[in-house]
Amino acid sequence: MPEEYFSDRERGPRQRIMPDITPAAWGGIVALVHSRIFNGAFGADYPEGCPDGRGTTGTDGRALGLALRAEIPEMNWPLQIEPCPPTIAVLDLLEFCH
Repeated sequence: MPEEYFSDRERGPRQRIMPDITPAAWGGIVALVHSRIFNGAFGADYPEGCPDGRGTTGTDGRALGLALRAEIPEMNWPLQIEPCPPTIAVLDLLEFCH
């Protein structure tokens, strides 16, 4: 993603302070978490083993989801766009994923 869009250069940066996670922001977060699951980024902590038994091939999404639900009960798994969870739970999710 670009660091700055055309509209930022023309009109200045958009306000980045909001009291709540918007549905659009939540959708972006869901997309990012899903992309990290599919590219195996969580595989170190939640490994999916290769069927031949010779190592890790990616992320075990089920194990990740179980751990997430244990840590953040307000968060549904699998992540869904609607309804948008409480902002505090979304912020916990970001720290969990980090």
